[in-house]
Amino acid sequence: MQRLSIARSLRLALLGLTVVLAAVAAIGVSSLYRSRQHYEDTLAQSSALATAAANLATAGIAEEEVLRDARGPAATRRQAAAAFSAAAGEAARLARDDPQSARLVAVQGSAENTARTLAASRQLSLASGPRGPLVRARAIAAELQAHQQVRQAQARSTARSSSRTAIILVAGAGLLALIGALALITLLVGAMRRPLDALVGATRDLAAGELERRVEPSGPRELQDLGTAFNAMGEDLLGAQRRIEKERRRLAVTIESLGDALIVTEPDSRVAAVNPRVADLVPELVAGGRVDAPESPLPSLAEALSGETVVEHDGRTLSVIAAPLGDESAGYVWTVRDMSERARLERAKSEFVATASHELRSPLTSIKGFVELLERSPENMSARQREFVDIILRSTDRLVDLVNDLLDVARIEADRVEINRRPIDVGEAVREVAELMGPQIEEKGQHLGVYVAGALPPALADPGRVRQIVANLLTNAHCTRGSVAASTSASRPIVPGSRSWSLTRARE
Repeated sequence: MQRLSIARSLRLALLGLTVVLAAVAAIGVSSLYRSRQHYEDTLAQSSALATAAANLATAGIAEEEVLRDARGPAATRRQAAAAFSAAAGEAARLARDDPQSARLVAVQGSAENTARTLAASRQLSLASGPRGPLVRARAIAAELQAHQQVRQAQARSTARSSSRTAIILVAGAGLLALIGALALITLLVGAMRRPLDALVGATRDLAAGELERRVEPSGPRELQDLGTAFNAMGEDLLGAQRRIEKERRRLAVTIESLGDALIVTEPDSRVAAVNPRVADLVPELVAGGRVDAPESPLPSLAEALSGETVVEHDGRTLSVIAAPLGDESAGYVWTVRDMSERARLERAKSEFVATASHELRSPLTSIKGFVELLERSPENMSARQREFVDIILRSTDRLVDLVNDLLDVARIEADRVEINRRPIDVGEAVREVAELMGPQIEEKGQHLGVYVAGALPPALADPGRVRQIVANLLTNAHCTRGSVAASTSASRPIVPGSRSWSLTRARE
């Protein structure tokens, strides 16, 4: 059974039970049929024999009457004797299966023959006397009929007894088959229950964390397969747990070695876990505390979730970012990074840029002034010298522009950019820049076209910044091979009284 499947075991058990019940039913039906057939045969035979006995008794009585008539013709006596002999032969034929009936028929025939012999010898009175053969023949005929009634009663009794025996046999066999089926089912259930109980217990242990728990595959084939699959699942879970534990240790080492502070909080802002770096940057936050406590240096959760937030704490510049762990119900992770050194470098860079720009601007102003003085006295210089002076002046202007750009960068980083807005003609600013950059563009074989739409209203802007923007765009276009076209047109005002302008570059 352990090598068979549950379905096949049940099929075999049901097939065996069906065969047994069919055999028992066949035996019972056969017994009932035989009993009934025997009863019917006995009843038919006894009834026929009773009829033959009655016919024999009638033939005997008829022959007795013929024998009493001594003056009767001999032919009549012969006919009566023949009729009796025929009746006796029929009765003897029917009584051959019953020795008692055959004996009675034979005795009756013998008595009739004796009476016939006595009648032939003129001793009829002796034959018909109280103890004569005729009286004995009539008594035997009556006894033969009575014996048939007894045979019928015995046949009925035997049929009833055989029927009861067959029914008891069928019932007993059916009960035994039922007991056998229950025993087989009990055996099958027991063969399945033991491995199932082992699997249930092993499953509980596995759910409790005992991943080394295994079972011995046993029982029907399906349960053996289930046990094998359970063991394979346990091995997979154990391997997965080992891999997860390895990754967890690796992640823990990585988190502990990070230069940034990591803080994991519950949805209610309670600190669940921190890494060692937290003790250096924000020692106020420990596991079990709250990030929204009054002594916490961190910003609000909404600010941290919106992006990087910079806070000052204990002389340090800290960058704080928060992110949800999956969904909001899983909590949040906060990242705190020390930005002090970077902020110091940024400040140093800004100070250097501002200082260098101011230091460069003074000598450049002097150089530019002296070059302009030289340019105003062209009669004292040759054409070659005037060309050199012009180059020096343009280079000086370029350096001044670069210094101004550096100053602008420093002002932007220091958040001190000044915008002096006033109504200006944007087209005029574009033409001025185009005139200044015309020679440079022509030197590279490029073409600059300027188109300014007529009747443009004044724009509210800083004229220096507008010229700077246009100059930067033209310089970018000038650095690539192609021709430049500048145009100014009215557009949707950004501020009241302002308008936008655009420059487009066309390839040669």
